[in-house]
Amino acid sequence: MSAAMYPKEEKHVQKVTDEDVMSAAMYPKVCDDFLSFRNTYGPVSLLDTRVFLVGPKVGDNFQVVLEKGKTLDIVKKGDPLVVISAMKMEMVVQAPVAGKVKGIAVVKEMKLQGDDLLVEIMEQP
Repeated sequence: MSAAMYPKEEKHVQKVTDEDVMSAAMYPKVCDDFLSFRNTYGPVSLLDTRVFLVGPKVGDNFQVVLEKGKTLDIVKKGDPLVVISAMKMEMVVQAPVAGKVKGIAVVKEMKLQGDDLLVEIMEQP
């Protein structure tokens, strides 16, 4: 087999397994998409299938662990929130107040205007 068929560890954060190599040999595009998805969302195989695919029923209890930087993350005044890059320059937007992150209104590669909302913060005393 050619080396080009193997998934690249530099591209995919997690260690490439023997199963990943076989998947890449048989279905290169599908394997690459899956490994990229796994890098973005983590080990989704640990999620309850119904909650992941369909969503919970009313009254169901389940636990979701949010990573740092997600909604409800606690920030202090001056903490970095967003990095904006324009014309090969980067600017770090800092939290103007202490509080909890209520929502994140931007996504990677999004084009912004001057008054666009970046992050909503619920102010904490």
